[in-house]
Formats: sequence, structure tokens, C-alpha cells
Amino acid sequence: MWQRRFAAARPPWVQLALWQGEPVGFVCLLPDEAPERGVYLDNLHVQAGQQGRGIGRALMAAAAAEALRVAPGRPLFLWAYQANRDGRAFYQALGGVESAPCEVDTAGGRRALALSYQWDDPSCLLL
Repeated sequence: MWQRRFAAARPPWVQLALWQGEPVGFVCLLPDEAPERGVYLDNLHVQAGQQGRGIGRALMAAAAAEALRVAPGRPLFLWAYQANRDGRAFYQALGGVESAPCEVDTAGGRRALALSYQWDDPSCLLL
């Protein structure tokens, strides 16, 4: 999946977070994935032992800045699995507007319930 994405005419935008020189998280935007909906934040991951240090917040701010740069006036949105309670609480704390759950395909070929979170004005995520 990642090889295909990076080989695309417009590859994804990825920001890596380092802690003491080691990668501890990343965020990935796919601005052209669903332009009618907004700028798609495809992945945000922070290692469990590094959570609570502001890394996720900083990655969200970087993603928002990039979304504003490449698609001013468009919302920023993402999908979170319903079972991901910590992630969902994080997005809610950042002011993401939650949608009703729907079934989605997972990377492993299964089905899962997911919710969308959207920020109509991504500038609210800037630090």
C-alpha cells in the first residue's frame, strides 16, 4: 500500500516525529483522496510510551498547516475505528466533529465500525 502511495503522481505528505533522535510517531495526509470532502488525514500514530507528551498535538498542527497550504478553505478529516477509544477522545478534545459510525474495510481485509472526525477550519489545530 505505501509503495503504491509514494509512487503516485502526487505522493502523500508525511511528517515524522523524533524523540531523542528516534522516530516516535508520524502523520500522513492524502490531499487528493477525497477532495469533495476535504483533505484526508490518513494516518496519525504515536508510540504508546510517548503519548501524553504533546507529540500527537504537534503532528496534528503540522498536518493542519499543510492542509491549509495545499487546499485553503477545505476541511481536514480522518477516520477512526470505533474501538479506538483513546484516539477518538484525542480527536474530540481537539474539536473534531464526529459522524455516525459506519462500516469500513480494514487494511487486513476485514470490516470494522469507524467514525469520521472533521475540522471545517483546520487553523483551529495550529499551535
